[in-house]
Amino acid sequence: MLLGFGLLGHRVRADHLRRFVAANWISAAQGGDSRLTVFDLDTRAQREACRYPTNHVLGDSGRVACSFQTPNGGRIDVEGVVLDEGPDVDPESLDRRNGQLVWRRGGVEHTSPLP
Repeated sequence: MLLGFGLLGHRVRADHLRRFVAANWISAAQGGDSRLTVFDLDTRAQREACRYPTNHVLGDSGRVACSFQTPNGGRIDVEGVVLDEGPDVDPESLDRRNGQLVWRRGGVEHTSPLP
């Protein structure tokens, strides 16, 4: 389920998959801080998964793949481990499909197991 709402000047997009919720907090204040936080609904723990993501995919394990626009193109990573990076990586294309991560590089789809 995808939830979107505003909260105290922040825009929030939350993905709820069973035990985990990921919320991308985007501040409306000057500077526009953006951080993706993962909440564990069983233990009530929370952690920051990435900052300033273009897109993200929350895996069933609670781990997150994030995409970023970089000065040299785009980057796809899973909690700091780079899966793909380069001038033709499309950070907007990161998605979850058929139990896999999917993104485009140079118009060609690439896949990786969900985190």
